[in-house]
Amino acid sequence: MMTTLRRIGLLWLSGWAILSPSLVLGRDLDEATNLYSQGVQAYFAGRAGNAESLLSRALEINDQDPRFYYFRALSRLRLGRDGEARRDMAAGAAREAGRANRYAVGAALQRVQGSHRLLLEQYRRDARSKAVSVGAEIARQRSEQMNARDVGAFREKVVIRLEELFRPGGPQALSAEEVARRATSVQQSPIVPAQPAQSVTPASAAAGEDDDPFQDDTQPQAEPSPPPSESSSPPEAAPTEDDADDNPFDF
Repeated sequence: MMTTLRRIGLLWLSGWAILSPSLVLGRDLDEATNLYSQGVQAYFAGRAGNAESLLSRALEINDQDPRFYYFRALSRLRLGRDGEARRDMAAGAAREAGRANRYAVGAALQRVQGSHRLLLEQYRRDARSKAVSVGAEIARQRSEQMNARDVGAFREKVVIRLEELFRPGGPQALSAEEVARRATSVQQSPIVPAQPAQSVTPASAAAGEDDDPFQDDTQPQAEPSPPPSESSSPPEAAPTEDDADDNPFDF
């Protein structure tokens, strides 16, 4: 019974550790921060060897905080280990430049003065300048890649069938294989020469030029005879006596 309970307890603890990595990581970071604080206190107290040991243990847990590197470098400078100190300064400056304003480096170094501070500031300036140059180069390369992709998209030939324009979901372009197949079939199909068009004679032309109402006469037309004048008309006959008697209104 006790063995079973012990196994259940071990399984529960292992599952809790697997399901809670953030809690374990948080505890490690807290331990690293405590070691760093003790190392800084030892440095300002003049115990450079003790400070270097505590800061090395902090860096074994968390090697991303530039302050850990800076104070270990300062401790090593006091111990006369200039080469190791410069490597720590370069490592810390690179991490600080990669995460600008992430750590309160200025406040941590406020009490550090003298030649050691000037040397550290030189490494920090060089790292910031290098980070700016690298960032500008990365931005330029990304811009060129995006421009090249956009130009390639604009120049890409897309073939869409007419019936695709009426699809409910929108038209879909033909694949490259389908376009090549259709182009091959068009090239292989026989070409039938076009027959010349036969000229058709208009009915007005077949009827002849005389039927054209707007064409000028080619032959002179006979002039119409003038109307007979009044002198040539026969004189009216004088009324006779019998005609005068026949008028019923003549008294």
